[in-house]
Amino acid sequence: GAAAGPWRPMAPAVAVVVAAGAACYALDALRLSDGATVSMRVPQALVAATLAWLVGGLGARLVAGLAGAPGPHADAAFVATARTAVLAVEAVGLALAQRRSRVHELAWVVTPVLVGGAVKLLLEDFPSGRAASLFPSLALFGAALVAVPRLLRKHA
Repeated sequence: GAAAGPWRPMAPAVAVVVAAGAACYALDALRLSDGATVSMRVPQALVAATLAWLVGGLGARLVAGLAGAPGPHADAAFVATARTAVLAVEAVGLALAQRRSRVHELAWVVTPVLVGGAVKLLLEDFPSGRAASLFPSLALFGAALVAVPRLLRKHA
């Protein structure tokens, strides 16, 4: 939603949905072996993408809430920077998680998160930003663009 406009209140059930999604993902990930086929990993990747979407939305809402957003006095540039930071951290977190465990399908989710972050930079950060907000947005997202390919690289 817009930074200055009203956001719908977050129901407590959202936390239950995120926790249930994380539990389902974890239980399914434990079931899969390293030799799982691609067709076995596609549903797991869809659950991971949905969970990443939910966690990213919650994270952006919480970080934006630190500045009093949403509301009439919300700073749109800060909200845009907060959302970019959440996407950058989420991409790096997904890359780290897939590197340290058997959930290789998380690598499939990282690219859409980065593409979504790039589109978000163009559509939200640049129009509403100023130098003080664009610098951290671009620095965080650039750091994610540098770190993620290195984290996804397989050990030789």
